[in-house]
Amino acid sequence: MCIRDLKVGEQKTVSCFNCQNIGGKLLCMGVKPGCKVTLLRKTNFDKTFYLKIDASRMAIRSDEAAMIELR
Repeated sequence: MCIRDLKVGEQKTVSCFNCQNIGGKLLCMGVKPGCKVTLLRKTNFDKTFYLKIDASRMAIRSDEAAMIELR
């Protein structure tokens, strides 16, 4: 399961990243395996996902969301 599969309001835990490039970027932003992710909102046609990750909030693109595996 990845972030794109979440429903609004659903919470899961980050298990791993499918791409090293995106993994490095997300680690720098404080997203790491074990973080709690809640989907707050998504835009039309699921292009952008607005997330709460632990105490932070951020928006990510659909291609980035597909590379974050959840459990």
